[in-house]
Amino acid sequence: MAFDVAKLFSITDLTTSNVTIYTVPSSPTTTVLTGAVFRLSNVTAGAITVNMHVIDSGGSADTTNYNDALLKDYSVPANSTVEISIPVMVAGDFIQMLASALNSVNVAPVAGTLFT
Repeated sequence: MAFDVAKLFSITDLTTSNVTIYTVPSSPTTTVLTGAVFRLSNVTAGAITVNMHVIDSGGSADTTNYNDALLKDYSVPANSTVEISIPVMVAGDFIQMLASALNSVNVAPVAGTLFT
């Protein structure tokens, strides 16, 4: 049995608008992401809030009721990191994030396994 090893995405600086951070590959349609963990790093001297939406394939971020929000106005302390466990996601599902200040928080994949 062979394994393909690849990182989910490169370290990304958050902006003040929702940006797609990761999308589960849509082919094959049986693809599942499990055990994912993302690290949020605040590189500033002040607390920064972060929103993270986990969105079903074909959907859009619910910025009114936040029904899809894994994090809403989550405060990342100054000069610190936090790790967030991501729920199981299926083909085409995606994650969008934003921060309260531009280029203050970056997000990096720590773990995650794609099954097909």
